[in-house]
Amino acid sequence: MSVAMSAGDERARPVVQLEGFTKTFGAVRVLTGISLQVLPGEMRALIGHNGSGKSTLVKCLSGFYRPDAGSSATVRGTPLDLGDARSADTAGIQFIHQDLGLIPDLSVTDNVALDVGYRRGRSGRIDWRATHQQTRELLEQIGYDIDVRRPVRELAMAEQTGVAIARAIAPRRGHGTCLVVLDEPTANLNTSEADHLFAVLERLLEGDIGALLITHHLDEVMRHADSVTVLRDGKVVAAKPVSTVESPDDLVALMLGAEAQQDLAIPVPAGSRNPAGSALTVRGLGSRTIRSLDLEVGSGEIVGIAGITGSGREEVAAAVFGGLPRAGEVLVTGRTLPPSRPGTSVRRGVSLLPARRREHGIFPGLDVAENLTLARIPARGRVVLDSRRRRAIALKWIDQLRIRPGLPALPIEQLSGGNQQKVMLARSLETTPTVLLLDEPTQGVDVSSAGVIHARIRQAAQDGAAVLVASSDNDELARLCTRVLVMRRGEVASEVRGAELDRDRIDSLTLKEQP
Repeated sequence: MSVAMSAGDERARPVVQLEGFTKTFGAVRVLTGISLQVLPGEMRALIGHNGSGKSTLVKCLSGFYRPDAGSSATVRGTPLDLGDARSADTAGIQFIHQDLGLIPDLSVTDNVALDVGYRRGRSGRIDWRATHQQTRELLEQIGYDIDVRRPVRELAMAEQTGVAIARAIAPRRGHGTCLVVLDEPTANLNTSEADHLFAVLERLLEGDIGALLITHHLDEVMRHADSVTVLRDGKVVAAKPVSTVESPDDLVALMLGAEAQQDLAIPVPAGSRNPAGSALTVRGLGSRTIRSLDLEVGSGEIVGIAGITGSGREEVAAAVFGGLPRAGEVLVTGRTLPPSRPGTSVRRGVSLLPARRREHGIFPGLDVAENLTLARIPARGRVVLDSRRRRAIALKWIDQLRIRPGLPALPIEQLSGGNQQKVMLARSLETTPTVLLLDEPTQGVDVSSAGVIHARIRQAAQDGAAVLVASSDNDELARLCTRVLVMRRGEVASEVRGAELDRDRIDSLTLKEQP
């Protein structure tokens, strides 16, 4: 028998294998005996409702948390030093988080080279030409044509995702990448951009790299993953090839359990336009990516904004709110809102749920109750809510939106992304807004939580709010809105309503070339 491992044996050995992963925080057990493996060339999906343990599992693998005694992990057969972030990096495990972890003000080249190293000349100084070329070749390898000298903040989200992937697969000092962990990689991408991303990943998997895909988009699991592991309440409830799964509904049943799944079947009627007049009127709105936008939203109406990245869709909510420099006129119940004055917007009854919760939504260092009630601080700045009142308000929304864990005093950072999103929505709804602006309201949220959020949005419309929803998820817009405006090149190109309001129609219009 040959001592050397054959190529077939190497392909059969997992790139990563976890055994008995358990993690407790105080008296709360978050993970219980998790076992999972990823083979070379395999894309394994990891799914579960918000709070099921996915984030904790990834943090244990990355070394951010040390799992409990008895937990073990190997990378290509070599034990991983759990609780040490350097060990995961040295072993070749790379993480692409939902917020991408890029430095916005630095160039594409710097964002890649800070992680994988700069090319240097004989004198030891940085060889910028060679370093730029190194970055350019990495991007071209995965199908992205990006000016590597541009600051990352100037790139579209699809391009930023490409930069994060290039950085992840770049050869490190002395080792390569064996596993890429992707946490909601398509959260900020439209359908065509997501398809391009998965084409890139499929090319990467032709080598000996494995991928662990964390996503709430079950259609992505069905279309692209080879296998799926389902978590519920910190335990593995299923691990199987995707080819044996008949439909996304089967995955939903595994994620939620039969009893919880019944909650999703409860219909909540969408809002309908109030003939008395428009609560929100926008005339000639302009911004960096919006050329000119006119729209009206009546009390009780839910209007959607669709469009690919760069169409202007992603700036509409923030520009209307006053969080971005804008041209044009915005009126709420007939009164003009001054530009660049978010405080005035809040006092006039306008509430915004922003797309990037880490940057613009949550307040790190504050607890759930404080994050949820900050919008209740009056205009003159006097804080009139005592801790008992904050707790009562928080408990109300924890119950209504099923925020888990249901602890008002818990630091906001310890909640999963989906539960942080619920806290942000609760903060917006607590003000009983006249106009509710929602930018990617269910980004990074599981199917159960999305149903809860949609129900509360519809309820807000029934209570009289004018709701404007900007989303890259056209299925969400079709299910939630009374009509949808499709943007292309900074302008409204089409409006969809009535019998035409379905995902396929919106997809077609967003991708259609401008005449």
